Amino acid sequence: DDDFEGVNYEKITRKIFGDKYTEKLYKMFDVVAYLLKPNGKMPQIGDNDSGKLFSLYPKEILDMRYLLIMGSVFFKEKKWKIKEFFKSDENIAEILILYGKKGKEIWDSLEWNFLKNIESKVFNDAGWYVMRYDKNYCMISSGPNGQNGNGGHCHCDKLSFVLCKDGKDVIVDSGTYVYTSNPEWRNKFRSTAYHNTIKIDGKEQIRFNKKKLFQMGNNTVPKCLKWKTSDEVDVFIGEHYGYDYLRQPVVHQREIQFYKKEGKLKIIDRLKGTGKHHLEWNFILSPEFQKELEINSDKLKLYRNTAFCSPEYGIIRDTRKVDVALKTMIPFEVSFQI
Repeated sequence: DDDFEGVNYEKITRKIFGDKYTEKLYKMFDVVAYLLKPNGKMPQIGDNDSGKLFSLYPKEILDMRYLLIMGSVFFKEKKWKIKEFFKSDENIAEILILYGKKGKEIWDSLEWNFLKNIESKVFNDAGWYVMRYDKNYCMISSGPNGQNGNGGHCHCDKLSFVLCKDGKDVIVDSGTYVYTSNPEWRNKFRSTAYHNTIKIDGKEQIRFNKKKLFQMGNNTVPKCLKWKTSDEVDVFIGEHYGYDYLRQPVVHQREIQFYKKEGKLKIIDRLKGTGKHHLEWNFILSPEFQKELEINSDKLKLYRNTAFCSPEYGIIRDTRKVDVALKTMIPFEVSFQI
């Protein structure tokens, strides 16, 4: 039977495991195509311990283009064969290692797709909102903590985002760094201050016990109020309720307008509630892309300070952040342009 000589992997899988399993597998590859940044790396959401069951060919831990290679051959899906990702034979080493010559023949038979054809996408259950146009990209994290409320691998990242311009990382997630080997740094990297969002009154948007390194409450479940995409501008409006536990509760609502073709971002932060509060904004910059970046505000003067980021487990890098602190009465609204 030709099917069992590796000609039609999808058909084999449907025979053995059934349609539901096969369709779920397809979706797992498909989400990678939308989430991958224009540089071929996965955005960091929550913990990253650089774990892999096995590695067919050495790569940076966040470089997950190889998953699209595997999926393209397995499903004979040209959508995932993205020209900008696979410019040399080294980038497709997994094909020969995993599928052999027949896999390479399938790959060669598929037409090329291009980054400009990968559209913006929302994953409602996960709370991932991906805005993209060609080599410009913005991804917003605004989902539940999961793990049946345990949230062990989650961070205080509600309404945080990452940004790429012309294929380069501009604003990044800080990452994870380490787990139990250094509890102090473990807690720093999962804290509100290490994400691109707002910290209020010096408190965490999600309360957690610093001694329980793999537990985080689910006291805030963010809500998406608007998601709209168009050829020129994508718009997200969401809010979270993590600061309901304050003596004078505050709701953080954030609107993000992504002018996709220009790679420009407008952020409107609305703080709803009463009383006087201390607000802290942070925008963590990529170590590779700092000098050319301009962040302006209609009301606030921004500063550049030292910061840290971790591109993989156990690795820490010096970088910079743009930040500002303000004590003001709530309600309050401010906008930023990046």
